[in-house]
Amino acid sequence: MLKKVLVLMLAGVGTLAVSGASFGLVSQKAGFYVDGNVGWGKVAPRDIGVSVRGTNAAGNVALGYKINAYLGVEIGGGLYSNVTSDSGKINSNNNFLDAAVKVIVPFGNSFDMFGKLGVAKVHTKWGATGDDRSGTTYNRPATMGAIGVGYWFTPSFGVNLQGLGTMPNTNKTPSMYAVSVGLTFIFPKTAMV
Repeated sequence: MLKKVLVLMLAGVGTLAVSGASFGLVSQKAGFYVDGNVGWGKVAPRDIGVSVRGTNAAGNVALGYKINAYLGVEIGGGLYSNVTSDSGKINSNNNFLDAAVKVIVPFGNSFDMFGKLGVAKVHTKWGATGDDRSGTTYNRPATMGAIGVGYWFTPSFGVNLQGLGTMPNTNKTPSMYAVSVGLTFIFPKTAMV
């Protein structure tokens, strides 16, 4: 399934590349922005002693400030679908909050590539039938990273494709990964006065 998602993402980038030659515009160089993404995610619990199904819908949002054409900072969060064991007896609810630095590399008339690196607080709540993990909640730190490409329809409005992941520093919380598509809006400077 992940291969199909990646093929669709590449097809989307190709379509945007062709249309970019016709109507693309470079994004605003600075300003506050909001970003929202939906896609397909995987939650990978470690050392829980059972096999799990952890691939399903995922989403994330971010509020940030683009300092200049090449650098931004943002805070955000992500929500992943519940993980269920193959037996159906164990499940977990997973989400995260993060703070990150965003490095942006503009290219062409209307494209940019970006990378994000930051820290996340991963929240996992276990539920289990007849298991001592039931009701256990973990809030643990993790490293968060993302890489993606954006296309700007106007200087304030664009779309993006990104891969995002959290890598926990403990076995008590799962790794979370997502491939997603989203919208970004940079607030015009006149709107901030």
